Amino acid sequence: MPQVRTPSGLLLDLVRPQLRRLLCYGALGARELADACMDFANVSPVDLTAEDLLAVACWGLDHLGDDEDALTFAVLCETYSTPPSARLGITDRLLAFEADKALRLALADYSESHDTSTGSGIAPDDPNFGFPREDA
Repeated sequence: MPQVRTPSGLLLDLVRPQLRRLLCYGALGARELADACMDFANVSPVDLTAEDLLAVACWGLDHLGDDEDALTFAVLCETYSTPPSARLGITDRLLAFEADKALRLALADYSESHDTSTGSGIAPDDPNFGFPREDA
């Protein structure tokens, strides 16, 4: 379990957020995102300063791409031309940027490690499927 130091100096035991848990919240703000990372922390998200809360939320979003469902979620968002942050219900611009960036990077890393031009990417049965999606 990673320990993360907040801007105010607190050392917190954080967990990487699970995409399925974030989808259950409906609308996500810094408090909900921080809460999803603080299952084993020694403080409550309510006790954090606004700066610490934002730092924990951004840390969680930065690790969102590590979730096992992240690639599937990113592909679905790309398929329906919807930013991941909109599907997650994130309205804050900074948090939306962090969420979109994390999932985009996870998808780009996967695409680089797999040759999608031969159809061996995310959807191996469909040789026309690749990332980034080509518009007709």
